[in-house]
Amino acid sequence: KIYAVGDKLKKILKIKDERFGFFPLPLTEEEALAAAEAGQPSGQKEGEGDGAAEDQEAEKKETGAKAASKLRAHRAWISRCKRSGDFVIYALMENTENSALEIYSIGKSSGGCLLGLGADEQEALHFKKLSFKDPADPEKEQELRITSVDGVDIRCGLHHTIFGLNGNEHVYVIGCYNRSAQAQEEIISVPTLLGLCAQYNVQKFDTEKDKTVIVAEKKESGTVQVLVGQFAPLVKEESFKTA
Repeated sequence: KIYAVGDKLKKILKIKDERFGFFPLPLTEEEALAAAEAGQPSGQKEGEGDGAAEDQEAEKKETGAKAASKLRAHRAWISRCKRSGDFVIYALMENTENSALEIYSIGKSSGGCLLGLGADEQEALHFKKLSFKDPADPEKEQELRITSVDGVDIRCGLHHTIFGLNGNEHVYVIGCYNRSAQAQEEIISVPTLLGLCAQYNVQKFDTEKDKTVIVAEKKESGTVQVLVGQFAPLVKEESFKTA
């Protein structure tokens, strides 16, 4: 489980839990529905009940519990969409059925794509899996295999997020640097490989509002450089300096 605290996040995720303190974030659609319906009147008087409806509800909860039990949380990161006041949470999960490590997102990103689920999905009331296409697959259909928990690094800017996978061997991005330039800049709505990876081996990176710092080794020369600026595809024409 991943737990959170705060009324703002409850409101975004439509969780009706009125108790003070930490609350679990929904792992599945069934858990999200249960959280949204918590404390709601059933419309039935005490002693009355609809057997078929109760059986259906019990089956729904059982299905949700089975789906949730397949996921084991390892790490979590939070991104605040400062302009809109929304939040997105990323989680590194292990699928216990096949031991695969997967990255999920939950939350809300009004007018942006920080969930990484596509341009049409700006809200996720339960954790949803992100897709990282393997650059080694020419058809771009195979998912990249995440090899270790320690090899995952996620850094959040104001309107963008950078994912370093497998010890930064593969670096993906979503969002854009400057939302005020939406007419000129494309907003990346699904995880897309950082263009710099074609020429550099990324070692470390960090990012803020409109600038990213990357420590990388140039593949041709083996020279380690510190690169500071804006990088494609978060911007159409990348511009950076070598420190």
